[in-house]
Amino acid sequence: MKKNKKPILAILTQSIRRDNQAPLKYFKNIDVYHFYKSAPYKEMTEEELKGAIKYENISDLKAKIIKLKPDIIQGAEPYGSKEMFLLSYLAYNISKKLNIPLVFPCWENRPIEKKFGFVKRTIAIWFMKKYVARARQIFYLNNGAKENLLKIGTDPKKMMKYLWGTWGVDVSLFSPKPKDQSSNNTILFGGRLDEAKGIEYLMYAFLAVKKKIPDAKLILIGSGELENWTREFVREKDIEKDVEFTGIIKTKDLPKYLEKCQIFTCPSVTLSWWEEQVNMMNLEAMSAGVPVVSTKSGGIPEYVIDGKNGILVPERDAKSLGDALVGLLSDEKLRQIMGKNARNYALEHYSDKKNIEKAEKILLGIIKYE
Repeated sequence: MKKNKKPILAILTQSIRRDNQAPLKYFKNIDVYHFYKSAPYKEMTEEELKGAIKYENISDLKAKIIKLKPDIIQGAEPYGSKEMFLLSYLAYNISKKLNIPLVFPCWENRPIEKKFGFVKRTIAIWFMKKYVARARQIFYLNNGAKENLLKIGTDPKKMMKYLWGTWGVDVSLFSPKPKDQSSNNTILFGGRLDEAKGIEYLMYAFLAVKKKIPDAKLILIGSGELENWTREFVREKDIEKDVEFTGIIKTKDLPKYLEKCQIFTCPSVTLSWWEEQVNMMNLEAMSAGVPVVSTKSGGIPEYVIDGKNGILVPERDAKSLGDALVGLLSDEKLRQIMGKNARNYALEHYSDKKNIEKAEKILLGIIKYE
């Protein structure tokens, strides 16, 4: 480490958003430089972007990092995208060039033989084996990612389950609030309006809810390739007065919508190339004390404990989803119990401040060891 100076961590990210940037303010004993190419949500203030450095291309990024001379580098998830693969390769090479430790998060939980064709799979696995061999620590975000790491022979001693990169929830921003008077029988959905997030099944489930609870309302946060289909469905079924489309909103505006609802839902489904890795909006709802109704997709059952802090239903099952929504809307006591359990679970496991404080100790230990 540099004498009389804080050690420097360089984080390489394809795109920046609030949950992977704002919590970095909690690092106290490490200077963090977060390199990113795009900020698609445009939801952060200048203060929140402090320490973030935009790069134009891989060559530009390489020059910036070499000039910075970090003490430790955090690479990307190689299985995520072509851009993330390139970021991972760059992190690997800079780690060797500067002789500094490398760490990285891993969240891709689809089996690699199903996610990629033969050529991409061969290249990805070839590099991943080199990447994990070089890494001092690997943080997997879900059990599927763990299995992918173990399949290529990763040393289990290098692996740790941790919400790394997506650092957790601002439990002060997302905290239980008194419900808006108009919140009765309101369901909130948040996510892309597309196949992966199960929007089609939710709409059919909502029709079933309306039959038993006529004054039920649905708020849809987000946009996507099935937005036009969803709007047409609402018109055809004559439920326009019961469904609100908000479009994409900023994270800081989500709490006011959570105050308007009794239940949060995002009925994700598994596709050949994707399954739910974390779903931050589920965690944010839980932190706000709002019970979650979701599916057994990917990593969701690892934190939504069915019957305790939420309800899980099978994927692609509109009837089971509708039944769960009706049952929870009809049982205020159960909602209160689940909401309280959800809040406590989020406080214990997903506070971004606590996660960063622990992460800093891990990184300082690695730097000292090196």
